Amino acid sequence: MRLIGISSLGSRAAPLLLALGCCAAMAAPADPASSADQNAGSEASAPVTEQAGPATLGEITVTATRVAEPLSRVPISIAAYSQETLDREGVRSADDLFALTPGVSFDRNGFGLQSTISIRGIESDVGSATTGIYIDDTPIEARNLGNSSGNTYPIIFDLDRVEVLRGPQGTLFGAASEGGTVRFITRQPSLTEYSGYGRAEVAETQGGTPSYEYGAAAGGPIIDGTLGFRLSVYHRRDGGYIDRDHFLDPADTELHSNYVDSTALRLAFGWSPVEGLLITPSVLFQQVYQHDTPTVWSIFSDPSSERYISGNGSDSPSHDRFALPALAVKWNLGPVALLSNTSYFDRREASDYDYTLFDISYFAPGGDPAVFYSIPGYYSRSPQGNIQRNFTQELRLQSATAGGRLTWTAGVFYSDASQLALETVESPFIGDYFGAPVEAIFGYPLINGTIAYIDDFDDKDVETAGFANATLKIVDGLKVTAGVRVSRTRFSFTEHKDGPAAGGPSSSAGGEAESPVTPKLGIEWQADSSDLYYASAAKGYRVGGANPPIPSYPGCDAALASLGLQSAPLTYKSDSTWSYEVGAKNRLAGGAIALDSSIYYIDWRNIIQAIPALAQCPFSFTTNLGGAFSKGFDLQAQFLPLSSVTLGVAVGYNDAKYSKTVRAAGATQDLVTAGHTLGGAPWTLTGTGEYRFQGFIGREMYAHALMIYHSQNNGRTAFNDPSYNTYDPLVPNPYPTTELDLRLGTRLDD
Repeated sequence: MRLIGISSLGSRAAPLLLALGCCAAMAAPADPASSADQNAGSEASAPVTEQAGPATLGEITVTATRVAEPLSRVPISIAAYSQETLDREGVRSADDLFALTPGVSFDRNGFGLQSTISIRGIESDVGSATTGIYIDDTPIEARNLGNSSGNTYPIIFDLDRVEVLRGPQGTLFGAASEGGTVRFITRQPSLTEYSGYGRAEVAETQGGTPSYEYGAAAGGPIIDGTLGFRLSVYHRRDGGYIDRDHFLDPADTELHSNYVDSTALRLAFGWSPVEGLLITPSVLFQQVYQHDTPTVWSIFSDPSSERYISGNGSDSPSHDRFALPALAVKWNLGPVALLSNTSYFDRREASDYDYTLFDISYFAPGGDPAVFYSIPGYYSRSPQGNIQRNFTQELRLQSATAGGRLTWTAGVFYSDASQLALETVESPFIGDYFGAPVEAIFGYPLINGTIAYIDDFDDKDVETAGFANATLKIVDGLKVTAGVRVSRTRFSFTEHKDGPAAGGPSSSAGGEAESPVTPKLGIEWQADSSDLYYASAAKGYRVGGANPPIPSYPGCDAALASLGLQSAPLTYKSDSTWSYEVGAKNRLAGGAIALDSSIYYIDWRNIIQAIPALAQCPFSFTTNLGGAFSKGFDLQAQFLPLSSVTLGVAVGYNDAKYSKTVRAAGATQDLVTAGHTLGGAPWTLTGTGEYRFQGFIGREMYAHALMIYHSQNNGRTAFNDPSYNTYDPLVPNPYPTTELDLRLGTRLDD
């Protein structure tokens, strides 16, 4: 359901934040025995590396190709951030991370902690995910099932690095990575050196309540060279700054209702029983509680005076927690290495929404909201839940050393992911509104006298895949890469509905099975030690699925007929992307200038998308509709004009639109229209600058600035096109945003 004049604010949207904080790291170089594949050699160097000659920019090592390589030698468009960089830019959440990253659009959709993410314009809020989300080697992305499901993201604390891979990554990372992949790489235990990391902050938001955080991590050998550990503990409170004022009852208010509490715990051990073998068991626990949605009603709010208002009748709390036990094994066998990752992702999410506006739009469209609130004791709530249980096993065999004539990776992957989405709507006063028993109007009574709707959707995704990727050196500097992944995917579901809003009790089941093939081809030329040029063609995909039938409900048959359909399709196939990219990575002026650039064109075919709630029918369905294109460029530049000054700029442009109009035979309305935008900000711009100097206390001080700009997308959509039944002239396109962060501080030894 869309609400007029309502938008959602993420964690970086607070009007003014004044903070005092500190973070400290005491880190030793990673020893070979403790460097599993997910962060082999991955400790990022400092932003500035002092040498005997002129200072140069540091370099981070990434494993985007499953092999540890310096970022400047990887022929992929990547944004990579070490924990030091994340701290320097004030990144505390996924919202902060993606706001900082060109080519990525991230939005909280107003339903609790739910969000949507788009890389290079490839995004969908139905079906399986279009962006792969990984913690180390474990995929954790969720299938979109109604309002109660969506991705979760790890808290940004004690990470080795984050890698954002732009463009399809279907060969090495499989399903869901058709737009790109985000990898959160955790710190691994060392067997030889002790290290620690700590962070604390206290902050005040103008027009809101205080925020604070504290966390510590430490690790090192228990038995030198044989057994080590890494332990981290973290908690954060994000103070609220949105006031909830009941839109029909001024006496019902709650100040700063959108506060968030986040907690994370992680314990990992590294065990090397024999030389060359490293076994790393770990467990990560995370819990996030949001007291109320970050939803703002623009008709009541006044941003110029830091007054943000939600008109909901009551708060809408959300809990999201997960546990991720994993077992990683790396065994060096001379010229080859064997790597295994076994994991189990257990996530529970629960939300409880104020559904007053749902009652009005669902049961009495066009009705007077005041009539509902004139009923003594009136309320409407929707408890919702999402449960994920994912078992993942990946086994890889790969060349042990980089730099040879032939480097290769081959492996098998298995995933068994189940997901349960629960939704209940409690509307006990609907009969009072109509002045008649509910069964007399809708044909079925309220369940237990209170429940108007129940939906229990249980699904399972099983994927088995084999993949291989190889890079061959033709001559010095010239390499070609070829890879392929062959998968077998099976999706199945059962659904149970009941209540008058569901058209009475019903059960359904369905499924879909496919065998996607995702190849990749690339060529790269290392012209010299400082200049890399590359071109690639890669395919990505996401798994298809199945629909429950549209229930027998007044108006639904006629609504389907207006689309030229007698019934909703029972299944939908996988969709896919082909991406064509040309890029360069250049290090100039002796390493004082770093340039990473790429241009791309993506052809998205057989798109999985929802047909929105039909006119006079509250249900929707998912199907494959036509195609789209996404084209644009990414440019990242970092400069070191002086050893004490670092400057950076990152620009992304994306133009993503449907490529053809689709209309069913006999229909009166397009299903999709050529030229409609896929959403997201066309232009993203990030600028950073830091000046380092000796302070009055004899310590290095710094002045740091960060600017983030996202432009407005003025393209046509189904909500601003008058030819669509979903047209609403009062729903604006997302506004452009500009953020400026200024920071002055000092760095202490360790």
